[in-house]
Amino acid sequence: PVAEDPTLCVEQLPSFWAEIAKIVFPEHWKHICDDLEECQAPEVKAAVPNCPECAARVNAITNALSLDYVIAAYVQLCQDSPMCDNLAPDTTEECKQGVADLLPVALPVLVAAPREWQNVFC
Repeated sequence: PVAEDPTLCVEQLPSFWAEIAKIVFPEHWKHICDDLEECQAPEVKAAVPNCPECAARVNAITNALSLDYVIAAYVQLCQDSPMCDNLAPDTTEECKQGVADLLPVALPVLVAAPREWQNVFC
């Protein structure tokens, strides 16, 4: 609803979002256990969180996607990556602006979505 050219947005959003997701989500989710000592050495798993603890961690890290400073960091991360050079070499600046326009809208929508999937995940 906020795109200047909604038809172009509908056409390009799936591939654009796929490229953004390749940058944002691996970076974001790798921090889910940063505070747990057993997660610091991934080759050794002394314990895994129980279901309620896992669900709480999943909710917390998912909620963080709507924080302004987190969104700003991911906008910067995507803009600093070669994503736009590779995806839109002739319109790199427009691509970078698209990232800046999309993430502040899209990430809070994801945070607000139902999370039934976390029960399967945990």
